[in-house]
Amino acid sequence: MIKKAVIVAAGLSSRLYPLTKDRPKGLLPFQNTTILERSVQMIRNLGISEIAIVVGYLKEQIIEIFGDSVTYIENSRYEQTNNMYSLTLAKDFIKEESFLYLHGDIVYSEQDLRAFVNQQEDSLYDASMLVGYGEVDEESMKVRVTNEQLLIESNKLISIQESAGEWIGVAAFSNSEALFSEMQNLVSVGHEQDYDTLALTNLAKEAYTVLCYPTIGPWIEIDFASDYERAKVMFLHEDI
Repeated sequence: MIKKAVIVAAGLSSRLYPLTKDRPKGLLPFQNTTILERSVQMIRNLGISEIAIVVGYLKEQIIEIFGDSVTYIENSRYEQTNNMYSLTLAKDFIKEESFLYLHGDIVYSEQDLRAFVNQQEDSLYDASMLVGYGEVDEESMKVRVTNEQLLIESNKLISIQESAGEWIGVAAFSNSEALFSEMQNLVSVGHEQDYDTLALTNLAKEAYTVLCYPTIGPWIEIDFASDYERAKVMFLHEDI
């Protein structure tokens, strides 16, 4: 059973300026809460109580919101590193247990999250990624998969023609030991600014199995102000 979750929310989010000039992206107001509080509540609704947030930019604001209800992991090098480095810092919190992993800038349905976690808990795969199958653009974190929907590779450089869809920034890991070992190896040889998908792609080339599980509801990654406005419309009538 998955009992732990890690949310990475350390970045500057400069593409959302001026909205994020004075607050972290995860604390942007969303409906009657914030993006980050919404994710934490959905995770708790699944019975996952041990939640860690990797913080960096304006970390004090996140700590003020959540108090002692979550664990904080500081990425003091958030301006020079990317999300793989942030996740690597959670190794001691995870302690080789299974866990749920989320980016702090995504909005998705609780139905998707519940179905995704349930399938991973019953799965024989090492990990799963929640994937929006279908149309992508050049900036999407694209995936290539086998006929069995197992990951071949994930990165932004995959051609649109070869892509099966886009990883939305939610994953679950049963074999966390291999994941952290691979990430630490990559960081140690200078990959501090790479995306977390580099580690997943490398693992998929070995015996590590990653299921690309399809979304069933709406979702959006918030990178730009237009994404933020679109998300508010997409989830206008949501009640969590």
